[in-house]
Amino acid sequence: MRLKRAPGDLNVPLKPKAYLLAAGISRYANNDQLPNLHFADKDAQDFAVAFKRQGQAKGLYQEVEAKVLTDEEATAKNILDGLDWIQHETTSKDVAIIFFSGHGENDQQLRFFFCPHDFDKAHPSSTGVSYAQISESVRSIAGKLLFFIDACHAGNALGDLVLAKGDAQVDMTEVVNELTSDENGAIVFASTTGTQVSQELESEHNGAFTKALVEGLDGQADLLHEGVITIASLETYVDGRVKALTHGSQKPTMARPRTIPNYPIAVKQ
Repeated sequence: MRLKRAPGDLNVPLKPKAYLLAAGISRYANNDQLPNLHFADKDAQDFAVAFKRQGQAKGLYQEVEAKVLTDEEATAKNILDGLDWIQHETTSKDVAIIFFSGHGENDQQLRFFFCPHDFDKAHPSSTGVSYAQISESVRSIAGKLLFFIDACHAGNALGDLVLAKGDAQVDMTEVVNELTSDENGAIVFASTTGTQVSQELESEHNGAFTKALVEGLDGQADLLHEGVITIASLETYVDGRVKALTHGSQKPTMARPRTIPNYPIAVKQ
């Protein structure tokens, strides 16, 4: 339901609403195929809480409406239903935010799939969320779109405090480039470049990428001390913070279409 303008406020534009879909999977039904993760579910929850705080502040949005799916709830059907939900709810005046954290896989044809809780490597087309499905949903969203993805192939521990989400067999570069094409129009923040691993931090109980995002959205990315966090300032903060948290072994990336300028996405809390 849209807020009504008060008399005399006809020349004051209404703030946009923000719609958020966050999916994070730490526990997999077929964990003999995909090893369980540690904090992907918490990453989704923490990211959603950080963005919902934006709806409670007197900031950029009327409100933030969130749908959060974790572990057993984050099935292929529910994630696809969530993409349908955010596509249909977001008007041209609104902002859509999608956050995925978990495993990613390429099939034998090198097609990318985000792996829901019920993913089965033997049947990726029917149990995974394919790049084609993500791209179709992204292309159909009328408003601005921010897409955050932390997904790579299953791997082994990198030590006592740093755990790998991946063994670098999935290259996220092409996925990022396609989503940020002028046709799709998404602004994408990805946890790694190319085939780097994406790390979970036992000391922080978060992935390094999500830890940096939440800090940035809560105000650390207000680099110019103007009270707002822009796309560019969040990129700068997350890049430096992730590299610091992982001792330079992980580098996140951000890409946006050429037609979309830098703009504020959060206010300092």
